[in-house]
Amino acid sequence: MTETSTYFTAANPSDWSAMVEKVLKGASADSLARRDEDGLVTHAFYPATGDDADAAPLLPASPASRLTGGWDICQPLAHGSSNDDILDVLASGATALSLADTDPQTISARLQSVVLSAITIGFEGGFGAADDHANRYSDLYVALLRCGESGEDAPEDMRPEDVQIDLGIDPFAGSGHRARITTGLGLVHQAAPTHRLMRVDGWARHNQGLTAAQELGFILAGMAEILREGVASGAEVTSVASHMSARVALTGDMFEAIAKCRAMRSLHAGMLAACGVSRSDMPALYLQGFGGLRMMSVLDAEVNMLRTTTALLGGAIGGADALAGFGHDLLTGETPASMRLVRMTQAMMVAESQLATTLDPAAGAP
Repeated sequence: MTETSTYFTAANPSDWSAMVEKVLKGASADSLARRDEDGLVTHAFYPATGDDADAAPLLPASPASRLTGGWDICQPLAHGSSNDDILDVLASGATALSLADTDPQTISARLQSVVLSAITIGFEGGFGAADDHANRYSDLYVALLRCGESGEDAPEDMRPEDVQIDLGIDPFAGSGHRARITTGLGLVHQAAPTHRLMRVDGWARHNQGLTAAQELGFILAGMAEILREGVASGAEVTSVASHMSARVALTGDMFEAIAKCRAMRSLHAGMLAACGVSRSDMPALYLQGFGGLRMMSVLDAEVNMLRTTTALLGGAIGGADALAGFGHDLLTGETPASMRLVRMTQAMMVAESQLATTLDPAAGAP
């Protein structure tokens, strides 16, 4: 590798500030700083520190599959989506599903002809009152495993761990969070390593008005509560943590989206380290990035294409394991064409822009 010292003289922050002030015609370099919605100041220049050099890379949950196949291109499907709808989105770019319909009795029919081992199958966890519907999570999980074992397109030697499942139990979707956590913990002992059972959803809270820092704090607090309940029930920290996932909101600010994804992984690792988990034993965090709804416009819907693309770009560079955007016409009635456009945008990021071929590019070079 060529040494930069061959061509460039040594530089320091003072030299940079002087050069910037010259370009700004005497204005201070601090004038480039901005204050975000949390009141935190973001400067234009940060010097490298020893701590940065020693930090571990913030890698996706499955680095190998990320490099070969990219992230999960997730398509949210509303209530009433049919088997034809599912097959159509899988044939046009989607590699993951997020289903709002969670009826265990109909899941087999809706997933007919779907090769479950080839996709990630996820659900939205808002089943209603926790006490009334606690068993529904278990029934759905069992029904889904049976689909994988007995499906007409399933390989004969397919194992439960060959199916990527994100069951989507959201303990904090409403009242009675303790009952939902108990239900999720009851499935931990039978779940394969590739099955995420409980999800802490910051995206929904972002849509309700939380700032970026508040959203990350909510997710971290939710995960800590799940771990506390798990340890109290006799489960291992690593066992519970390996079956959790998180979802963050991606906004039209690409740099904020990058920082949010990386910060979530760093916070997750710090929490597990505080629980006594060594870096070698630390379960990876499956992180979803969904396009935020607060940035969507009703009057000028076409602008939503740019905002969604920028948000997804931030999530891709930030290392999210699954990304989902919504059609530009979402607020007036999302059409299949707009949903397809979002999927194709992600497919181009993976296949043409090769954004998945570098792990944690925002970490910079040593």
